[in-house]
Amino acid sequence: MLRAFSGAVLALVFSNARAGPSQVYFSVGGWAYDIDGTYTNTSELDLEDDLALKSTARQNYVLGYSPARLGWIPALEFDYMRIAATGQQRFALLPGTGLDPITGPLLPDTVVDDRTSVNDFELTARWPWQLGSFRLLGGFTVTTLHGQVTAADETNGQQETQKINETFPLLSLGVQWQPAPSLRVSLSGDYIEYGGNRADELEASVLWKFLGPVGLEAGYRQRRYKINDTVNKLDARVAGARIGVVMEIPL
Repeated sequence: MLRAFSGAVLALVFSNARAGPSQVYFSVGGWAYDIDGTYTNTSELDLEDDLALKSTARQNYVLGYSPARLGWIPALEFDYMRIAATGQQRFALLPGTGLDPITGPLLPDTVVDDRTSVNDFELTARWPWQLGSFRLLGGFTVTTLHGQVTAADETNGQQETQKINETFPLLSLGVQWQPAPSLRVSLSGDYIEYGGNRADELEASVLWKFLGPVGLEAGYRQRRYKINDTVNKLDARVAGARIGVVMEIPL
């Protein structure tokens, strides 16, 4: 009796798992992100209030492969986005003395322009498991950040550039719910923590296929990076709404 009941449960759980064909998909869209948090070197700076960082790049591109719902082949997704922002620091110098013929009564402010440009490449592999109308996915994400942060002093023409070239893996989990053939709801998260450093990602989206394989996807994405270096400390969050056009092609 127990064996028959177990077989019935497994048949119910995996009944839809063999019905879904594999497919490739790609997406072109935009990410309206804001950047907030703190950066600490000799003193703590607020990325919004002190640096006034404003995003200057919105593009987001995705290429992926989704296998049949049951199998050992993972779902693969390659994601590219550019995180770019500009800001400005203004330092008010001490007033000069009236006896100083060069500085006069007041020295001008020092203005430092901050420019950040980082290419974010992500490769995600998740293995699917069908549970009724829900599709569970577990695996890992490998993220590579490549770019630079530049601080340029307008008063003397000097600038300082810090290179960014980091690659790290994250544990990745996700769930999808498809209440109708043309509608799919997705939620995913990625996380890693080591040596006082942490990175986590969160994304929620809704896909509506309104014209055959073509659909419109909208949702929310967040990336957070916490780095505790001996000299520099960063606790930054990049988050905002995203939208894109998706095409899914069955194989």
